[in-house]
Amino acid sequence: MKRKQQKMNITRESEERELELTKLRIDQSHQEQFDGYKRTIAQKFEKEKRMFEEEKRRRLQDIQQAIERLNIASTDKEKLKDEVDTLNRLQRTKQSAIEELEHELEGERARKRTAEREINELNLQIN
Repeated sequence: MKRKQQKMNITRESEERELELTKLRIDQSHQEQFDGYKRTIAQKFEKEKRMFEEEKRRRLQDIQQAIERLNIASTDKEKLKDEVDTLNRLQRTKQSAIEELEHELEGERARKRTAEREINELNLQIN
């Protein structure tokens, strides 16, 4: 009788260790996926930001050079206004892309929290 009890205890401990290892592997896998996704999003964000800033700088420089070279007539002012409006639209588009990336990141965080809750529930069921 004692042997059976000892075997059951050993089996149970073994199963608990195996479950803990599985939980740790899942946690590590999710963390690695999350970290990779976060790096990718950060890289995309930085790339978009650099491209936007460079384009903005270039266009503003073009406008400033045009202003310096020309005696600006009203039609030229309209063209410059259109250019500024285009820059503003581009900025709103890039800001929307940034917000979308942030939303995706938040979704990944929510999925990670859900996975962690499921693992905790499994642990509670075992215990």
